[in-house]
Amino acid sequence: GKGIAILENAGIEVLQGLMKEEADFINQGFFQSITENKPLVTIKLATSQDGKIAVKEGVQTWVTGPEARMRGHLYRANYDAIMVGINTVLVDDPSLNCRIAGLGDRSPIRVILDSDLRIPLQSNLCDVSSQQTWIMTNSEDKEKTLFLEAKGLKVMHVSRIKDGGLNLIEVLAKLAKEGITRLLSEGGGKVNASLMKAGLIDRIIWFKSSESIGTKGVNALYDIPIEDFSQNIALSIIDEGKVGTDYWQEFNVRR
Repeated sequence: GKGIAILENAGIEVLQGLMKEEADFINQGFFQSITENKPLVTIKLATSQDGKIAVKEGVQTWVTGPEARMRGHLYRANYDAIMVGINTVLVDDPSLNCRIAGLGDRSPIRVILDSDLRIPLQSNLCDVSSQQTWIMTNSEDKEKTLFLEAKGLKVMHVSRIKDGGLNLIEVLAKLAKEGITRLLSEGGGKVNASLMKAGLIDRIIWFKSSESIGTKGVNALYDIPIEDFSQNIALSIIDEGKVGTDYWQEFNVRR
């Protein structure tokens, strides 16, 4: 814009390029929403030592401890929106809010990938009294759409890709258009794997337990072995540490 010229014409010295790298990191989501038509996309993984997120498909499993989960809630408070797939909704019936005292009003907008509009009307996510819920779908069920909208949910129609899933590029473009600059994806495995395969991930937050579940457990990234994912994308460490009995790392995805 013309802000710099206005300041300089008023006799104010303006220095440019100071701490550019730090500023770019902090404002990455805002910049991407303008230049790439997508928000900053971070996937959050909470896995066992051997990269599993549940003992078996369809069973809710607490993999990491309460301290790690609390840190996960702190991340939620720092994002505009949080996204999950419909299978996570059906299995866990999550609330996807921030449950840290004093930060409840920082709970992100909840985004649900629900191709066929299967969300149960009695689910926690249909309660929008204190937190918005947006549903991305390809369903033509007008009756259910109208019912959800009457409850206060926002329903957005997006196209499908060849495998039947939703077009994630289109999903992210719609979110950017709605003003979302920072998106936290909490999966499950299929959603995060799809984002990774499409090259849409910017950062990864990984909480890892010291316990193992075994070969019958559910892979954190669906059909991408957890030990192989770093071979498909270039990562640089942002931060890491111990939280309770668990370990966490935050990565930047280099392009």
